[in-house]
Amino acid sequence: MTHYHNRIVVKVGTSTLTNEMGLSDFKAFDKLACVLSDIQNKGYEVILVSSGAIAVGMHKLGMKTKPESMRLKQAAAAVGQCRIMFLYDKFFGDSQDDWPNFVKRGGHRERGQERKPHQHV
Repeated sequence: MTHYHNRIVVKVGTSTLTNEMGLSDFKAFDKLACVLSDIQNKGYEVILVSSGAIAVGMHKLGMKTKPESMRLKQAAAAVGQCRIMFLYDKFFGDSQDDWPNFVKRGGHRERGQERKPHQHV
């Protein structure tokens, strides 16, 4: 196993990216961008793992309850991922020219679905 002493991985999801009403939390995006940019400017490699796309997409699509079918989950996730990337561009764009290198999208697993083995980053 390789150890990276200057790498920081940050995972954010629905509770970080949305407010109590289920809307995108712009203050959270702004604070996240500022903090992670400051950390990177201190010489650390920062990897942002982001989930929450279904919740963000639900709002954009006007869904009142979490979708149950895979098709609706995928639709909400697709719309939500576009919105999340737009917001990351808006907030990281001011402080980071290479912000896309920060972001890795968190995968969604169905209940009972096992995690596949993966390589360490």
